[in-house]
Amino acid sequence: MGRVPALRNSQYVNLIPVFDDDHPSGCVRDYREGETETSARTMMQLQEGDVIDCVADYCSYDGTYQDSCVAGDKTVYDSSFEVSDAEVPEKLSECYRMMDLYGNAYWSSAVEMDHR
Repeated sequence: MGRVPALRNSQYVNLIPVFDDDHPSGCVRDYREGETETSARTMMQLQEGDVIDCVADYCSYDGTYQDSCVAGDKTVYDSSFEVSDAEVPEKLSECYRMMDLYGNAYWSSAVEMDHR
């Protein structure tokens, strides 16, 4: 199961995207509060009118985590809220953060991607 870091009404949450027969492209209906990787936390349902801000991490060129910031515009949740792909027309560097069961974070090497 994946997660999308976000702010729900200014509180940090992880949105839970769902891909099923009814929503093959994906939808988001639920979230979990907090930043921990514990999977036993209770999922809660988004409510009409919740204000969602997506959160992005930014890193230095050597891949070191610097900070998190709000990315894009605020979105007001309603039942049409969907998961979608976005085309990125520029070069960018991507890396991944992996967490072990003890909460230690490990970063992959940055990979430069040309999306043209």
